[in-house]
Amino acid sequence: MRQARLAITQPIALPLREGFGSVDSVSCFRQLDQCDSPEVLVAEIARVLRPGGLLLLTVPNGDVESLLRPWFHVEMQQALDSPGQRLLICTRKKKSPY
Repeated sequence: MRQARLAITQPIALPLREGFGSVDSVSCFRQLDQCDSPEVLVAEIARVLRPGGLLLLTVPNGDVESLLRPWFHVEMQQALDSPGQRLLICTRKKKSPY
């Protein structure tokens, strides 16, 4: 088993010596709606995430597509659907009483 490390950092330039494809998983909670260039954030995540790695991404109200429009379907798909990666979107619809 490899040694686990946790890094809490600014999302635009992750401080990784290993560089490309060196991270098994990335958790990104409500950052896409807070940054000026979400496409830069997604590109950085794609850069460091290993092929087959896991990205846990949350956005307000589960509305990732409208948040990233108009480039969502092209650049995000290309960034995360590179060799060894695949993009799955899971949403939660608001239902009463929540």
